[in-house]
Amino acid sequence: MALVVLKIFKEKTFDMLVCFDLDGTLEDSRLDMVQAIQQLRLDLGLEQRTYECLVPWVSKGMPALYANAFDDVIDDSVLSTIPDLYAQSYARGIVQNTCLYDGVQTMLQSLDETVAMAVVTNKPEALARLLLKKLGVLHHFVTVIGGDTFDFAKPNPRMLQGALDRSGFSGAAQCIMVGDSAGDVKMAQAFGATSIWCQWGYHDLLSDVQPNIHVESPLEVVSVIESLSTVD
Repeated sequence: MALVVLKIFKEKTFDMLVCFDLDGTLEDSRLDMVQAIQQLRLDLGLEQRTYECLVPWVSKGMPALYANAFDDVIDDSVLSTIPDLYAQSYARGIVQNTCLYDGVQTMLQSLDETVAMAVVTNKPEALARLLLKKLGVLHHFVTVIGGDTFDFAKPNPRMLQGALDRSGFSGAAQCIMVGDSAGDVKMAQAFGATSIWCQWGYHDLLSDVQPNIHVESPLEVVSVIESLSTVD
């Protein structure tokens, strides 16, 4: 599939790469992520924890999820296996409850012929690709950058440089970052990219950051990006 996407991309010439966050921007995966944690805790013989207790950690990056959702694991040999065990647990039910936000499918279809698109997320790359594939939208993206693709993750601005490099672009002026978190905005600002904040995501408010553009719906993203982009 990756080779096919690359071939199609090379037949088009775009002057802009639009990078999308995944969780809280394209879809809401909180319930499936929490259920994967709960199942793994059950498998490990740990005391169950509620959704309310666990959900704050699913959007803080994977190291924070492992450290806080499994902070009662005292055996170092078991603790070292948590990332792999969690990935297996999550993959089994990755789209049990997860679906695209209303309007996202139309947004991606509308932008597909006018800009190149990538996903930049802190979800592990393999899980991000699996999720996008099962949601039926992986083919829209020329690359997927996950939290384990490099030895750094969001909000490190090199994540955006990595997305540009993998997509055949160079220069911050050619990059837009669309996301729902302060980390997405901070990363875009540090890189010099345009930041678009999605107000429908996991975060009701942003603290200490001011995105370039606020949008209230995926279809508004289309109009904003079309106003900023041109096709050679």
